[in-house]
Amino acid sequence: MSAVATTPNHGLRLDEPIIPSDNLHSGENKEGFADIQHAFKAGKEYVVPWTSQEDARIEQAMNDLGSYLTELDHSLSYEGTDKKVVWRKSCWFASHGIGHPFLDSEDDIAKFDGDLKDGLTGLQALHDSRIRDSMHCLKASLDSALVKTSMAVGIDADMVQRCTVRYRAIKYTPHAGAPGGIGLHPDGNLLSALITNGPGLRVYDLDGTVRFPGYKGTIMMGGSTLYRWANEFLPTFHDVDISGDEVKVSIVAFFNFPDMETIPRGLGSGGDGFFHDIRRIKEDDKLPNGELSALWDIIIENHNLSLPPVRASG
Repeated sequence: MSAVATTPNHGLRLDEPIIPSDNLHSGENKEGFADIQHAFKAGKEYVVPWTSQEDARIEQAMNDLGSYLTELDHSLSYEGTDKKVVWRKSCWFASHGIGHPFLDSEDDIAKFDGDLKDGLTGLQALHDSRIRDSMHCLKASLDSALVKTSMAVGIDADMVQRCTVRYRAIKYTPHAGAPGGIGLHPDGNLLSALITNGPGLRVYDLDGTVRFPGYKGTIMMGGSTLYRWANEFLPTFHDVDISGDEVKVSIVAFFNFPDMETIPRGLGSGGDGFFHDIRRIKEDDKLPNGELSALWDIIIENHNLSLPPVRASG
């Protein structure tokens, strides 16, 4: 397995894995863990705030990333529950474990569940030193938020380092006609960490409330895999609304258990294991009689929605 392991100019060193430190168990962080648990048990997002220094670095990195994405070809997003699509320019990157370098092998990229074309585009992007440095900066913030959230939901440090992360960078572009976007869905993975530089994300609470998270922090959302594994945290149902003339950049880290393996559950789950099959999970998420059907029914009723019987993931 080969990997990109340079030290970026942002002053962030990413050639060593992030290891949860003792201060993550401090009183302040335990309060943060409780806040994350409370949010995820209600199917809500949790925003990990940035320092002013992080804010400035992330803004510059997002601008650099947006400039690079501008030169890529357009593609249509996947059709969502409400048949909405949006033009976007996109590529993705990947790593094994939190804080490890980006993979730079075509063979490694091909093993991920993302579209291979955009993955290969991401490999090419890493040859641009400015993009490589900017991606390391963004990766550091995403990985840090993933470590904190993983600990809060009971994923131990050893398992965190066995998980995979796929980082999709997206530039939503202007398009003619009706507003577009990504249809309502929960992400099919374990956790999602999102950085974006514009509005449009909408979170659908089970009680019928629609909320609009701010974007001055790393937005954490529970996925349908977390719901299946932990039996106590609800997935975060959300969509993305893009107006006809809006341009914005987002990067989302999709965090997953190792695929096709049995994953131990917490002590309170009776000791039975959870078999992780990401493709089966994503297909089941769309089914009207799948494991999420009861949650979909609540969302549809409380938000007065009319959705097709097969629900496509965003």
